[in-house]
Amino acid sequence: MESAPPQTPPLLELAILIVGRRWDRAYEWYVHEKIARKAGLAPAIIEALAAGLTPPGMSECETLIHSLCRETLRDGQAADATYVAAEAMFGRACILDLLALCGYYPLLAFVLNTAQLVVPDDGTTPLAPMGR
Repeated sequence: MESAPPQTPPLLELAILIVGRRWDRAYEWYVHEKIARKAGLAPAIIEALAAGLTPPGMSECETLIHSLCRETLRDGQAADATYVAAEAMFGRACILDLLALCGYYPLLAFVLNTAQLVVPDDGTTPLAPMGR
């Protein structure tokens, strides 16, 4: 099966935005939403993630990354079927990189949330907290 590896900029930014949304990290979102748009991640995907929704119209690669990240963040690991499908598409090394990202970016979110880093007031709409 031929596909783009998850380390390509739009797919990597998709994973980062999923984590940023999960932890309501406005500053992280502020920075990476701009990077994701420049990298070519579809605006509809970015907007759906910001709203806490599963984005419509994702490619197979994007859908697998979304599932892998969301399941890992929610349950501490991806479902077996998701992991097997993602490993078949991307390979084990890429999946381990994505899982490391799912662990590293929450650490950053905890630090940024606690430090209460303020998003610059440049006219962009800040990420609204989803609430838990």
